[in-house]
Amino acid sequence: MIGVCGYSFQGIWKVDIFIDMSEEQYSVELEKLLHDLKVRPDKLSSEPAELRSRIQMLRAPERAIWFEKLEEHGVEQEKKLDKPIHRNN
Repeated sequence: MIGVCGYSFQGIWKVDIFIDMSEEQYSVELEKLLHDLKVRPDKLSSEPAELRSRIQMLRAPERAIWFEKLEEHGVEQEKKLDKPIHRNN
């Protein structure tokens, strides 16, 4: 039963029904998290317990937005790391 509920929630979460939220509706906490992700991503990874509690305080639509932005950030970081480094010798 638990697996079914988890699967159902994950299925709903992946459908982007929550992401139609405009930026004016973002909570202050979500705005702070997004700012930290953009400006100081290392701060987020240094305090995982605090980050977890901050994410849990978000509403469900905001959590979906957060995880989408986090995934986008990860893709951007991978692209930066995949580029070869050219050194002028």
